[in-house]
Amino acid sequence: MIIRIIYKLGIKIFQSRRILILGLILFSGVFTIYCQSDKKEAIVDSEIKDTVILEEQGAVPVDDLKFKILWKGDTLAYLKLRDAFLLGPEENILFWSLIMANKYDYYIAYFDVFFTLKDSYQIRAYSSLDRMDKKTRVFALKYLKVAAERGHSDAQDYFKKYCEEGIYVTKEGEIIDEDEFP
Repeated sequence: MIIRIIYKLGIKIFQSRRILILGLILFSGVFTIYCQSDKKEAIVDSEIKDTVILEEQGAVPVDDLKFKILWKGDTLAYLKLRDAFLLGPEENILFWSLIMANKYDYYIAYFDVFFTLKDSYQIRAYSSLDRMDKKTRVFALKYLKVAAERGHSDAQDYFKKYCEEGIYVTKEGEIIDEDEFP
């Protein structure tokens, strides 16, 4: 319907099919750009230095989020920063996950430490952790165990699977080779 109207208008205005086709291409390009600009997603500065733009909240300085995480244990600031870092390398959030887990005992951060390490080694879900060196694997499993104990459902699923397989964790839930490392 719309194309017919544009076509009729185009014949009168442009008097040429070539110009009409170019007009339609131009119109569809502008329409596509307009539709793309209407999306509401997290837009992140490529190096995540100065600001993170979060949906409808406007620009939020990353330094403010980091301050709230480091000195206040602000879980909302942590989740905002984590979501922003999802657009970049996984390793970007590891430091902040360690802060929230170790300093503020935030159960989601414990799982994020495990998950970030797993992803950094390019290990798929529930796959073998053999790509990790032994120390890193034990470190990651310790954080996974704490997250599971604190009630993180994904952590519980992962930990249960590893317990059932008995590869890295015994059936009783003890991490194999844990005593070798401090």
